[in-house]
Amino acid sequence: MYIYIMAGNNLDEAMHRTQIFLPRDLHYSLKKEAESGGITVSELIRNMLNRQLHVNSRTHTERGIQVLLNMADAR
Repeated sequence: MYIYIMAGNNLDEAMHRTQIFLPRDLHYSLKKEAESGGITVSELIRNMLNRQLHVNSRTHTERGIQVLLNMADAR
C-alpha cells in the first residue's frame, strides 16, 4: 500500500501517479534541467506537458477560428 502526501502550489489538485520508462540520457537531461530550475523532475514534466498541450489546443482553436472567418468572407 502506498500513501502519497502531495505538497506544492496546487494542493487542491488531484494527482494521478504515472510510471514511464525513459532512456538513461533523457532521464539525466530532465534531472539536470529540473535541478537548475529548483523543481522536481515530476514538476518539470508536468510543466512541459502543460505547455505542449496548451500550444496544441490553441493552434487547433486558431485553425477553427480561421475556417469560420474564411467562411464568412466567402459570403
